[in-house]
Amino acid sequence: MTDNFPTRKNIRLKDFDYSSKGAYFITICTENRKNYFWKKDFELQNYTVKVVGANCVRPQNLPLSVYGEIVFNELSIWNNAYESVRMNAFVIMPNHIHLLVEILGDELGRTQFAPTCGYLIEKGIYK
Repeated sequence: MTDNFPTRKNIRLKDFDYSSKGAYFITICTENRKNYFWKKDFELQNYTVKVVGANCVRPQNLPLSVYGEIVFNELSIWNNAYESVRMNAFVIMPNHIHLLVEILGDELGRTQFAPTCGYLIEKGIYK
């Protein structure tokens, strides 16, 4: 059996330590970009929209699916997981999530136990 995965360009910085102090914008997509996070049957006209750009609006408070609720609940407690990692913002889209995560340092700028983003996602954020 042969896996036919697309060859993707590596966008990571060569020799960069992604556990180092700094802010990281992370996007996590569902498999095959399937809509797992929003309920499939809802009337968009029943929800308010917010203007977020010259030609862009975002619906507000769309009904999350069961999976979307799980993601929301987990991301909401992220800041209680590690003192050295701060979730500054997140948004749950139908088939992906965006995270703005900051790895903090002490008064000298050194990171304390600063797990990588992959570790946080793989191992669970509150274990």
